[in-house]
Amino acid sequence: MVLSTILSFILPCITFGWLYYLYKHYVMLPIEFHSDARLDGKTVVITGGSSGLGLETARNLCSRGARVIIGCRDKKKAEEALIDVKSSCKSALVSYFHLDLASLSSVRKFVQELKDSNIRVNILINNAAVVGVPYQKTIDGFEYIFGVNYLGHFLLTNLMLDLLEARARIINVSAHAHIFGHIDFDNLMMDRGFNSIVAYFNSKLAMVLFTQEISRRLDIEVACSYALHPGAIYTQLTRHFFFMRYKFLRMISDQLGKHFLKNAKQGIHTILYCALSEEIEGVSGKYFSDCKLSVPIQEALDIEIAERLWSTSEERRNSNRKRIAFFHPYCNAGGGGERVLWMAVNSIQQTYPKADITIYSGDLDATSESIIEKCKENFSITLKRPVSFVWLKSRFLVEAKCWPIFTLAGQSFGSMLLCLEALWKFTPDVYIDSMGYAFTLPIAKIIGSKVGCYVHYPTISTDMLDKVSSRKAAHNNSQLVAKSSILSSVKHSYYRLFAFLYGLAGKTSECVMVNSSWTKNHIDSLWNIDSIKVFPPVDLKRLLNMKIDNERSIVLSVAQFRPEKDHELQIKAFAKYLSFGTDTETSMMLVGSVRNQKDEERVEKLKSLANLLGVRERVEFKINASYEDLLTYFKNAAIGLHTMWNEHFGIGVVECMAAGAIALAHKSGGPKMDIVTPLNGETTGFLADTIDEYAEYISNIIRMSPENLLKIRQNARKSVERFSNENFQKDWIKATEILFV
Repeated sequence: MVLSTILSFILPCITFGWLYYLYKHYVMLPIEFHSDARLDGKTVVITGGSSGLGLETARNLCSRGARVIIGCRDKKKAEEALIDVKSSCKSALVSYFHLDLASLSSVRKFVQELKDSNIRVNILINNAAVVGVPYQKTIDGFEYIFGVNYLGHFLLTNLMLDLLEARARIINVSAHAHIFGHIDFDNLMMDRGFNSIVAYFNSKLAMVLFTQEISRRLDIEVACSYALHPGAIYTQLTRHFFFMRYKFLRMISDQLGKHFLKNAKQGIHTILYCALSEEIEGVSGKYFSDCKLSVPIQEALDIEIAERLWSTSEERRNSNRKRIAFFHPYCNAGGGGERVLWMAVNSIQQTYPKADITIYSGDLDATSESIIEKCKENFSITLKRPVSFVWLKSRFLVEAKCWPIFTLAGQSFGSMLLCLEALWKFTPDVYIDSMGYAFTLPIAKIIGSKVGCYVHYPTISTDMLDKVSSRKAAHNNSQLVAKSSILSSVKHSYYRLFAFLYGLAGKTSECVMVNSSWTKNHIDSLWNIDSIKVFPPVDLKRLLNMKIDNERSIVLSVAQFRPEKDHELQIKAFAKYLSFGTDTETSMMLVGSVRNQKDEERVEKLKSLANLLGVRERVEFKINASYEDLLTYFKNAAIGLHTMWNEHFGIGVVECMAAGAIALAHKSGGPKMDIVTPLNGETTGFLADTIDEYAEYISNIIRMSPENLLKIRQNARKSVERFSNENFQKDWIKATEILFV
């Protein structure tokens, strides 16, 4: 009986002991990361660095020579942490800056202190977190757990982008518990049904989504982002739970934590892996656990949720920041208008670091990541800070195919509906139309935004009215209308009414910029204003460095494949030139972007035309070429060909002139008035407007002596220095100052 009693007590103890041994040595065996990496001369910022994981991470990184800055709310704890770190590493470079993540003003002050101290950061570790606190609001009115764990870090990271060294690392400490989270945009601050544990889960899911989204918005040359689960760690994170108020329960919790969870020193290895490992150099937006790549919950990979959370976070983080929106539904088109857009965004970011920029885009087949990447590839523009995108589903309303008759009025009405969708989804402080949708301007004005616009090309012009009244057929005046006096009269009256309404809409803009003298003349006349001429930016640096005394044999055209660019005229003129029968080497290359199926069909028709004229083997098409490829084409271009009637400006003409190609442009619009103009009485290029004139000029240029060619190329280069990126940025900021005051 006694033996039985003893055994009934001893056997469970032995069993528990063995299970505990197996658990500690096999189940909870910490995965360790070992590295001899040094961080001498590098700076690390750690939030929540006064205890737990943050403190242990600070100790480790200081021992590797890093300068560590602890961001902490409690000054006393921070000072104790500094003593702790310095006692374990005598040469530690560690300091404390006050940071309260529950106060957005404190976050801004923290970043400003870093800037004032001229500190550049290599690694940012967003580690601080709270759980178990009762329902309360931050000083800015956000639910406390979500505000501290996520929103504070969201603002901190965005503000610190200007302080990051190249290829910096942003490390967001999340948790495996994110799998229980859910982002409910209708109850993001948990005003209904608050539960502190659920709020913690949601905040950790938000950190994973944030990691994914910022990786899509940042080039890896700027920074890489990582989210991680450190493991089940016993730290002071549970100090706010109700049971910690009772000494007995606190003692039990301490014992269970010490024996069944990892300690902070064991828990920092995945943080160290993300901070130091060379294996993940260039990897971004991923989630890690136990020092290896892991897979988060499916919701954490949802791009739409991540983008919406980002936009919502930007709206909530500070109502005092300038929210600037560009209405540019085709921001991924890759043309000259898009170069203006991204250079304008870049200029604003450099001049107004507190500005938050949003793009209204209808490119639903693209992602924010791919758009930014295309911006970099096509224009060599790398944005320093992320921009937000508002995706517009009704972009089809501004496409010509949607309005087979009364196209101008239909597209303008469609733009108003599209603008309403945009402003319904996001209302900015400053609204800038950068595509020429003038009828959106009064809507944004009524909503309460400051309104500006950059006009590439007037929607209607006196030239269009003249063509209709003179009954000349064109891409915007069909043969059917041109042949009928009645239809021409009706269309002329329609155009006059439209021009009147167009002028009323344009007058509502507080800042009107135009891209050329030709556009300025028309806009000033139609809108009865004095617009500001801001020449569009052209990236000239690499073009101006090209050799211009080499032999060249390509007639190059750089223009989007749109009807108004008149590629047909180019092919016909080239065929006419070849018919002279004196040239067997010169070829033609048409380089341009394709936006949609209509553009693709247009390219096929051009190929058919080249076949019909017997020159297909001498005409090459380059679709959606990268900027690097375009530079290669420029090097071999003898002639830069341009055929658009009344081109508003002509960036392609400027690029050709800078690269050493002899400009042969249409005798109208921007090329005639602003670009291919004499320099001190000397020739910079040539102008034509008929097939015969183009063919004759091509022949003359090809047969021109090397000395004369070199002289024209040198004159052209000097002339186009007016159109540099730097001049655009200076003029843009000066013109738009009224919108940001």
